[in-house]
Amino acid sequence: MRPFIFVCWILLNTFSGVAQISTPDTTIVRQEKLERLVFQYINEYRISQGKKSVKWDDNIYRVAAHHARYLSYRGIELSHFENQDRPNHVEVRYLSDRIEYFNIPSLESIENITSAYIYEFETQKDYEKVAHEIVNSWINSIAHKNAMIQYNLKVGAVAIFLEEGHYMCPVLVLSEYR
Repeated sequence: MRPFIFVCWILLNTFSGVAQISTPDTTIVRQEKLERLVFQYINEYRISQGKKSVKWDDNIYRVAAHHARYLSYRGIELSHFENQDRPNHVEVRYLSDRIEYFNIPSLESIENITSAYIYEFETQKDYEKVAHEIVNSWINSIAHKNAMIQYNLKVGAVAIFLEEGHYMCPVLVLSEYR
C-alpha cells in the first residue's frame, strides 16, 4: 500500500508542478513585467549615452498611466494631447497639466508615446522583444531620443495598458523634481 501512496504523491507533485510552470500570466502581470522591462532598457540606453539612470517613481507612474488608459480607448488618436472625449475619463489636455493634476512638483518633464501590436507573451524572450521594439522606436526618433537622454531627468515611469489582440500605447514620462 505504501508504494501506491508514494507513486500517487510523485504524480501529484509532478502534475501540480507542471501546472504551476505553465500557468499563463494575467494581463496585469504581463503589463507590469513589460513596463519594468521597458524602463530597464531606457536606463541601459541612458547609461550607454553617458547619462545617469533615472529612478522609478510611482507618482510619475500615475501621470503616465492616466495617459496610457486614455490612449487605449478605441477611436482615440495617438497624441500627446487629451482632446477627445473618452467615457469615464477626466481629460487633462497637456502633459504639464497632467503633472499639475497629480500634484507633482516638477521643473521639467518629457513624455514619449508609441504604439505597438500586442502579441502573445509566452516566454521571457517575448517580453524582451516587445520591450526592445518599444525603446527602439523612441531611439530611432531624434526628438524622442533627445528627450529620453536629457541630463537633468531624475525620475520616471513607463505605463502600458494591455488589451490582448489590439494595439497598446506605451507612455514614458521622465521628470526632474523641484
